[in-house]
Amino acid sequence: MPAADPVNQEATRTLKSALRAAVHRRERPPVELRWFLALPKRIQRSGRLLDAAVAESLVLLQYIRADWDRAQLAEQEREQRLARAKALPRDLECLRAPDPKAWNGLGRRKKPLPHL
Repeated sequence: MPAADPVNQEATRTLKSALRAAVHRRERPPVELRWFLALPKRIQRSGRLLDAAVAESLVLLQYIRADWDRAQLAEQEREQRLARAKALPRDLECLRAPDPKAWNGLGRRKKPLPHL
C-alpha cells in the first residue's frame, strides 16, 4: 500500500506544509489548499496517489492558478493606484467658494416678507 511508506508520507507532509505556507504568503490560491484538504486521507498521505490526483486535475489547477494570478495582478494595480493617489498633494483651495454668501438666497426663507 503506497500510504504505508514512511518516506512517501514525509514527502506529502512537507508538501502540505509548503502549500500552507505558500497560501499564507499569498503565492498560491487558497483553493489549492482546500482542494488538497478535500482529498481522501489515503491520497493525502501517499505521494504516488497524490501525483496521480494532481495529474488528473492539472488542467483545473492551472486554470485556477491563472485566474488567481489575474486577480492578484488587478489587486496590486489597484493598490498601486491608491498609493499614487495618496502621495499626491491635495488642493483644498478649490473647495472654497469665491463668495461665501452666494448661496444665502437659495432654499427656504428665514424671515417672513413684510406686508404691503
